[in-house]
Amino acid sequence: MAGIDSLMWRKPDSAFVLLQEFVVSPEAEELDTFDGHYCQLLISELLYKNDCEQTNREELLHAVSYFDSLVREAPPLQRGAGGLKTPQFPDLNDNITFLDSRTHYITGVGYYENDSIVQACAEYLKTLELMESHFEDKALIDHKARFMALTYGRLGEMFNEQLLAEPAIVCYKQALYYCKREPTSIYGIPVLLYNLGIQYDVANQKDSAAFYYDKALANLPDYDNIHYRDIITSKSVLAFNLGICVDSVIKDLKYVISLTSDDIERTYRFLNLGNILFESNQYDSSQLYLETVFEQKVDIQSRILAAENLSSIYQMEGDSLKAQNYASFLAGFTMILKKCGVKGWHALIPGDRYYRLGIVGGRETDGMIALYADIARIGAQWAFTNVEKTDEYYIVYLMVALIIMMIALVYEIRVLLGVLRTFRMKWYWIIPWIFVPWLPAWLMGFHNRFQPVDLGVYDEDELLAGKAPAEIASADSSDSRSGLNIHVRSRSVRQHFSRRYLLKDVNVSIPRGSLVLLLGGSGAGKTTLINAVIGYEKADATITLDGKDVYKNYSEMKYRIGFVPQQDLLRLNDSVMNTLYDAAKLRLPKNVKAKEREEKVNDVIETLGLVGRSNGLVAKKSGGQKKRISIGMELIS
Repeated sequence: MAGIDSLMWRKPDSAFVLLQEFVVSPEAEELDTFDGHYCQLLISELLYKNDCEQTNREELLHAVSYFDSLVREAPPLQRGAGGLKTPQFPDLNDNITFLDSRTHYITGVGYYENDSIVQACAEYLKTLELMESHFEDKALIDHKARFMALTYGRLGEMFNEQLLAEPAIVCYKQALYYCKREPTSIYGIPVLLYNLGIQYDVANQKDSAAFYYDKALANLPDYDNIHYRDIITSKSVLAFNLGICVDSVIKDLKYVISLTSDDIERTYRFLNLGNILFESNQYDSSQLYLETVFEQKVDIQSRILAAENLSSIYQMEGDSLKAQNYASFLAGFTMILKKCGVKGWHALIPGDRYYRLGIVGGRETDGMIALYADIARIGAQWAFTNVEKTDEYYIVYLMVALIIMMIALVYEIRVLLGVLRTFRMKWYWIIPWIFVPWLPAWLMGFHNRFQPVDLGVYDEDELLAGKAPAEIASADSSDSRSGLNIHVRSRSVRQHFSRRYLLKDVNVSIPRGSLVLLLGGSGAGKTTLINAVIGYEKADATITLDGKDVYKNYSEMKYRIGFVPQQDLLRLNDSVMNTLYDAAKLRLPKNVKAKEREEKVNDVIETLGLVGRSNGLVAKKSGGQKKRISIGMELIS
């Protein structure tokens, strides 16, 4: 495994092949605990380096805990004339710390891939803390320097995505510092210089941005790559914003397009040039490039940006019909879906638009068929345009295309009828939907008069009859204002092309002072119900506590909710007292004095029977004691 590890830093694809052969060999079955966790770390790293999904997530988390425990149990560092030293086995301790840091880093990668940004950031910061607290700066060379550059680079990317320019600049500069010691790739240094230029550009520090763009160009080993084209594009846009010769900027952007062979990349280049031409009042040229961007079906964000300027161009030209079409693309369908709790960008994809509208209108199956029919229609149109009229199968192609178009139209009408029903609009609105869709889309999307009905509350027969079901009585209207009143109508998720109900028609009233046991098999929905009740994952429900609606008054009510999860979320390397005191500082109001916080912590420790154990590490406590500490953290607030 050490050989695979060494090879990974140079040739990750070759190392991946060797690791795949190793894990199915008899030697892999005889690995001890240390080597087993080491193997899982290598699997995660090589999956990432070879653009594969992290499939050993659970095993990696066990490896993190294991290496953390080894680092905690390592002999303490001693400070002498030569800096930090370990009394025995310094190389062993160094290796363990490096392995522990790598497990935290790759765990952060897994969190990031699953959109858990906060957890990913915490893992990257833990990585840096381990490395910088254990190693002297002069020891961070070779693989360790490259590793530090990668970690700081990932943090910089995360801050960049959150539009936080200042921390991104700090991280990119640190990444550059280590990358100069050991480059992450032949483009490592110029890419970091370019990223710094972007951050200074975002921060409106134009001189610094231009400086780093120039340095990035100077450090490129060659010019036949996307990095060169990105840098030239950013320099040109910066020059345009500074008022430098527009003709020179346009010439540079056209030159970059001439170097681009990839269709998707060319779309982005067209968008940049089209926007510059638009800002320069060269509307005819801008229209040419932006319409090319809009007609591509790959990138939704690019289509949105192009549609914004195209709508303005046609408005200025007096072509109100085309202007309204682009405006409806941008707004009408998007707002309809947003009103119904669906992400608006789905409206911008032709086939997906009708599938999502089908869900909104309670006709998911019709929406699915409309989606497939739309895809088939595009394919049929393409095939039909490539068939010569003299072809003996021309009539067959024509009939197939017409049949597919009719099927698509029928199911699109069925979907739209469902949407009209959801918004309580009369059936004859289907006529403008077919011929001028932007008009009803605008009305339903923006007019407050038109609001969607929650189809989950209605039975199909009631909907078809145009009747509304009886309203569920709220806790306020009942005699039992005090206590907890739960009325969950539904909690569902969409899975592929069907809707799966996790909860439905749950009604419970719990008097004050009650202790309730919720019993059920695995997967019955216990955690889902608890999450819905406390507002962590809101459902279609009315939850009241002493007459107050938990959802509507959540900013106030959340302080009256204590929740102890199944898995203890505790800092294992801290004492019980510090853990509870930190919880008090975070959760109690700021006007609570330090003495009062301390008294509160001592009361909780006494209540939970932890007196005499409060100075010990959390990691040394039994499972029951850890659970009591978790309960104590909730009692404090």
